[in-house]
Amino acid sequence: GCIADQSPRSRRGMTTEPTSRRKPLRLVLRIALTVACIVVVVRAVDLREAVATTARMDPLYLLLAVAAEFAQRVLFILRWHVLLAPAGIQVPVAQSLRLGFVALFYNNLMPSTVGGDAAKSYLLARRPGTDTTGIIASVLVDRLLIGWGSMLLFGLAAGLLLDMSQYKWAMLAMLAAGILGAGVVWLAARRAPVAEPGEHEPVMRRLVFRAATLFGELSRALLRYRHHRWALAASLLISSAGLVVMGLALQFWAATVGFRLSTVEGVAISAVMKIVGMVPATINGLGWIEGATVVLLGWSGMAHADALALAVAQRIAGTLLSLLGAGAQWLPDEKSVARPET
Repeated sequence: GCIADQSPRSRRGMTTEPTSRRKPLRLVLRIALTVACIVVVVRAVDLREAVATTARMDPLYLLLAVAAEFAQRVLFILRWHVLLAPAGIQVPVAQSLRLGFVALFYNNLMPSTVGGDAAKSYLLARRPGTDTTGIIASVLVDRLLIGWGSMLLFGLAAGLLLDMSQYKWAMLAMLAAGILGAGVVWLAARRAPVAEPGEHEPVMRRLVFRAATLFGELSRALLRYRHHRWALAASLLISSAGLVVMGLALQFWAATVGFRLSTVEGVAISAVMKIVGMVPATINGLGWIEGATVVLLGWSGMAHADALALAVAQRIAGTLLSLLGAGAQWLPDEKSVARPET
């Protein structure tokens, strides 16, 4: 009876208190996993050789690699820009680029408490008359359908062209995981509870509800685009171009240390690395991405010290490029500036 008589505010307080207690625990676990990944990488690679490799990188190929890294980021931002118009959001290309680099800044330099998608969505939502639902739809389609899907399918196709069983099995495993995940979400949507379960409910029930909610949001997002297949096709082509440039960037990175990597190998490895990097295992992917880079490039015959040097150089280049979004978030949106009253 006492529970039933509680006000909504008090019930919300009961459900949010356990959540607030779990946030520090999650952070501690992620810090511990980050340290563990870094320790594993450091113990597996000769750091002195890695430092020596960094010192002898070819400056010309290094410049080409950084230019390719910048180009593929611009292409992925443009992929999202194409998906905004069908969602009813008219934004100049310059504004999309600004918001895209703001997202990169939050993804690379913040401890993942505020994601880049959330940051750019918030800034875009401040524009007068902007449809928040349309923003969510564009981000969902960009990330879950076009981004993840194109990387998986493009990487699978590139992996099948390689005479290396590791890449083929890695991409097939990721494809199987994607199909399994889609099936679980579909089953979860069919058995979705009507009301949101509280924190005291079983964990499985809460996971099912969240999966069903995500599936519903994605379904509504897709329905918005059923009459805009041109936008889906254009964004898919842009995403494929971005993956090719990403493979070229890895090819240039390998050339900085005198290692020959084919374009197909670069695309296949980049696709796997990008998908692995999506897993929020550690803080900003520290240790996790470097370890994956060492393993994946090791499959192609590169020395572990050289692979670690490339991974560190890639992280530094990505961090420097993301700094473009540090100040961009404070730039005014010309359509959001208040006009003086007459």
